Parts: sequence; structure tokens; C-alpha cells
Amino acid sequence: MRSSPLRLAAALWCQHGVRTALALPGALETTSTFDPETMTDPAERTYPTTITRIESATTTLASSIVVVATTTLIDPWPVSPDFELIPMTMLQTGITARTVSTINAAKNDTPTRTTLSSTSTWIMWGTAVTDMAMSPGPQCAQAQGADCNPPAVKQHPRCDELKRDTRCAAQCLLKDWMWWCYQHTAADTDLKPMGKLCYANATAYEQLLEPCDHTDFAPDCVACAPGQNPFGSRGGGDDDGGYEGK
Repeated sequence: MRSSPLRLAAALWCQHGVRTALALPGALETTSTFDPETMTDPAERTYPTTITRIESATTTLASSIVVVATTTLIDPWPVSPDFELIPMTMLQTGITARTVSTINAAKNDTPTRTTLSSTSTWIMWGTAVTDMAMSPGPQCAQAQGADCNPPAVKQHPRCDELKRDTRCAAQCLLKDWMWWCYQHTAADTDLKPMGKLCYANATAYEQLLEPCDHTDFAPDCVACAPGQNPFGSRGGGDDDGGYEGK
């Protein structure tokens, strides 16, 4: 059972400050910063309210072009979240202002500016001590020395129905002492904090919109053949080679 927004900072990792952004083609360097105030306790707010956060990224291209993108993320909170009714849905608006300019003084080009507005859907959950941390993210059993990847330690019932493996694409985002799981769309081209999946291959999967468990494996792990011991002669005598999710 998932908790109310407990302060699980010792068990759950949250990213703050400077991070690497998705690099543009030909980029020499990309840096990104965002508002570190991502841990506001919902119980300390007055409702209705709107939470606004700013993210910015600067990319320098090999062609002496600098691209600065500033995104304003707007989260509407009409009422205080009821943790008895979790999961709950948040429709987030993102407004990105993009400025392209040159660092070649001889060209003296006028910067071009564009603004794009989009919405994204997030499913929010409470936290649990068995949740996967945001970093380093989902791994394969091979990272622990296995020869192949055993089945999921905690197979999801929906994945059993689909006859697919339970996997973790990328852990959901820890914000406001809740997990925010991103609802993937066909337009997405980079990895998002999607959470748990029922996975067959890169084009055949179903998003579960739930945070990953600490025992969940990455989607592209090489599965063990039927009866294969993940640790070979190094493992125990059990069918899973003595492997236990840690």
C-alpha cells in the first residue's frame, strides 16, 4: 500500500540544480537548469492555487549558434489532494520560449524567437519505501554479474494478462512528495519518466502509469532462456539462480 506524502528523502533520490538536457544534433555543449523548489508539501498550500516552475536550457551548436529554451511549467491545483483517492491526474501546461542567435560578431544576425505551448498528462501516486530511486534508474540483472535476466520479481497482474514482462522504462518524477508518472504520447521522441511497463519490445508495450518498484528491470534486458540459471555455476540451485531483487 502506498503512503501519504511521507518525507522519504533518505530512501528516494531527487535531482536538483543543474542537469544535462537532450542534446540537439551538432551540439557542442548543452546545460540545463530548473527551479529546485520541487518539494513543496501540498498540505502547506492554500487552495485553489497554481504552481509555476521554470526550466531553462542553453545549447551551443558547432555552427556558432546558441539556442536558449526557457520552459514555464504550470500545474493547476483547484483543491487539496486527497491521498485516499490517489492516483490522481494532473494536466500540466508547458510554455517554451526558444531564442536562436549567433555568437559570430561578424554576422550580426538578429535573434529569432518562437513560443510553443503544449499540455502533458501526469498520474500522481504516493510514495512507498519499496519504490525505485530516480538514480541510477532501472538496470539489468547483468549489472549484478548475471549472465542473463530472470523474469520480473514482482510481475504485474496486467502484464500477466498480456503475457508480457513487467519492466521499468524510467522511474517517475519525484515532486511535491509524490510520484509523477508521465503519460507517453506518439509525439515523444526522448525518454520520459514513464514508470512501469508491460513490455514485449520497443514498439509493443503498455504503459501502466505507476512508479517502478526497486526490483523492476530495464525494458531491453536480455532474458534468460527457459531453465537457464542467470548466474550459471556461480548461482544457487533455485530456478532463478539464487537471484533476489535487492
